[in-house]
Amino acid sequence: MPQRYSVAGRNAATGAAADQPGAVLWNASSAKTIYCREISGFTSSAVAWALQLIRTSTRGTAGSTVTPDIDNDRDRLLAPPSTVVLDLGLFSSAPTVQGPAMARTHVGAVIGAAFGWVFNPPIAIPAGTGLAIANVPATASPTMDFTFVWEE
Repeated sequence: MPQRYSVAGRNAATGAAADQPGAVLWNASSAKTIYCREISGFTSSAVAWALQLIRTSTRGTAGSTVTPDIDNDRDRLLAPPSTVVLDLGLFSSAPTVQGPAMARTHVGAVIGAAFGWVFNPPIAIPAGTGLAIANVPATASPTMDFTFVWEE
């Protein structure tokens, strides 16, 4: 049975550019595919945001990064072998997105507005690629808390 992990973090509001990511689950492995099961997020500022789920082929330069360890394992047995990271905006150099978008939604201009996606079967994230939550139009995003759940 695969190990299940989750990681969460808060981004800074993104810049006002189309496809600018707020969060990217980046698979830093050179050989291992990981599988995204769930993504959720909620706003901590009253700004509306049209967002999309889109793949990335380069990492970019994140404003902050969360590096999961054994504490992110649901059973607290093993650190992620893939050395996955959660990169959070504001990115000074954006990752390269690979469209088309896989999903889109909108969160309202209310603190606590939220979205959640569950993938069954999960979405494969091959080695050296990522899965991003990014702007749809060229408007800045709110500050958001994101949670990604994956298996490997």
